Amino acid sequence: MRNFIRMIACAAIGISGVTLPAETSWASLTRPSKAQSQSKPQSQTGTVRIKFVRAGLVVGIGSGSGTLVYRDKTYQLSISGVDFGSVGITSVQLEGTATNLRSVADIAGEYNAAGSGATIGGGTREATVRNKKGVVLKLRGVKSGLHASLGLSGMSITLQQTTSMLPR
Repeated sequence: MRNFIRMIACAAIGISGVTLPAETSWASLTRPSKAQSQSKPQSQTGTVRIKFVRAGLVVGIGSGSGTLVYRDKTYQLSISGVDFGSVGITSVQLEGTATNLRSVADIAGEYNAAGSGATIGGGTREATVRNKKGVVLKLRGVKSGLHASLGLSGMSITLQQTTSMLPR
């Protein structure tokens, strides 16, 4: 017991010997600094589902819709796209993740890809694309129809303005 009391006394003496600069207060030690509170929010991941129809002869045009589930809310998306060097018509249903989201508005933007491909009847499709805000979509799904493409393709995602959020 005597050693315990000595240990407490030494700790009290050690603590009382700590000095703080004149401008430092307990509040400034316990609250985040201005720089910490103004830092960017951490990036998050959302779930994306897209339905898209594309048709073309040399230049393909497509449109569709989708949803983003982000922070337990569902947001409606509008999808449009263009292919250069494409022939045919396809329907694509994709789902996957959207990473590096700092806010729901970050999903909006242009996503571009280069490559070639062909669909006869059906098959699977995988794509990883990025927009200028750093959002990365990793998508996988089913593609059906008759289509061939060689060249550059891109899609534009627009966040739909809604008066209320859809239930999840």
